[in-house]
Amino acid sequence: MELLASYNEQVGALVLGNAPQNAKYTSHQIQKEILHVFARNVQSLIRHEIGDARFFLIVDEARDESRREQMALVISVSCKRNDELRAFQAATIKHLVDIGEIETGKGVNQVGGLQRPGDSRWSLHFKSICSLIKMYGATCLVLENIALDGSTYSQRGDAAFSFKLLISFDFAFFLHIMKNVMGITDMLCQALQQKSQDILNAMHLVTSTKTGIQKLRDNGWETLLEEVTSFCKHQDIEVPDMDTCFSSVGRSRRKTKSVTVEHHYRVDIFTAIIDQQL
Repeated sequence: MELLASYNEQVGALVLGNAPQNAKYTSHQIQKEILHVFARNVQSLIRHEIGDARFFLIVDEARDESRREQMALVISVSCKRNDELRAFQAATIKHLVDIGEIETGKGVNQVGGLQRPGDSRWSLHFKSICSLIKMYGATCLVLENIALDGSTYSQRGDAAFSFKLLISFDFAFFLHIMKNVMGITDMLCQALQQKSQDILNAMHLVTSTKTGIQKLRDNGWETLLEEVTSFCKHQDIEVPDMDTCFSSVGRSRRKTKSVTVEHHYRVDIFTAIIDQQL
């Protein structure tokens, strides 16, 4: 209360100034009673929101930038959708094996799930991108199903919007460029998260990482475009004609510099993203 009063004059004047001096609420018994009231209210609200739905808890511990351990609780609320995702992925893997596009062997082509990104560990974003590329087809099928038979209008609308974005060329392009960029920076990110640091090794990794990103900028465009085009054709995503004039939605054509579609993706996006990383 004294801390709040130092920031708020009304708290200091009206609360501390008028409160009975013997009502401090600092005994252990009173504090425990207040905490139990908070706990009961939180538990009641959670039970009300969950209702009869099935759920499970995932407990993860991660070290943040200040090297303090943090605990994250994640409720995945639909086991049904998770089962659908794994079933679609298993069917996709079986089909690719049957037509000879992927090889079989111990420890490969495992059916997994979508990796959640974490704010405190940048490498998790890279893993999240890789898992989405791997399970792209299954993810699209699940979103499409939710858009058709979701339990609420809001859920169906969110799924339909996400599905529309997912099957666009822009999404596929950004997905692959970030995979390539973060694939280069991932080793540096992991090294900087170690408890003990070798400054010389860190400086070497920074230099090699910048060299790798520069190499991607100078020589990686054609390879990236081929990779994205192949992915889009495999997933039935429409690929724009790179030689046509690019038209920016929402801008007057008179004020927009006439450039090709390839120039837009190569200069305005590809080069700009890499320069930002450098």
